[in-house]
Amino acid sequence: IRRQRQMCIRDSFYSPFLRVPTSRSQRKTGFLLPSTGNSSSRGRSVSGAFFLTLGRSADLLTRADYYSQRGPGGGLEFKARPNQHSYISAVGYVAKDRMGFGGQSAQVQAETRWSNGFRAVADVDVVSSQDFRQVYGDNFNTIARPDEVSSGFLTRNFSSDSLNVFGEYRSTIF
Repeated sequence: IRRQRQMCIRDSFYSPFLRVPTSRSQRKTGFLLPSTGNSSSRGRSVSGAFFLTLGRSADLLTRADYYSQRGPGGGLEFKARPNQHSYISAVGYVAKDRMGFGGQSAQVQAETRWSNGFRAVADVDVVSSQDFRQVYGDNFNTIARPDEVSSGFLTRNFSSDSLNVFGEYRSTIF
């Protein structure tokens, strides 16, 4: 009986120490749990990420991926809320693909309101190629969309008039 107990103790499983914050204000810098997956077009994948807190209202997430059929990829995600009237979110991804479908993509969404009544909004979505979008897109709408649209506007309402300036870049790839 004593020998069996010793075998059970030696065969025990050890896990790393994990700490989860219980309040929303305790965002901490650190590594996120690694993940693994499988895709018919990219093969087995291993991903790791690092979360960096940049004060109370900004953070940066870096991500590294490796796909067995395609090769390495990585991205950055920056989010900030400098004040109650402004925010920015920027996401970028780059992949060096062994099959020739590598490239990069970037999405930026931002909005701000100034005390003088002006409001500015930007929504930018650029990708290096439709092939890159189809291989590395994360959902069906992203993969199947042939449009690349970036737009922005500036507006201000006066007592009886409005000022509106709008700009858009649109590219359709077939």
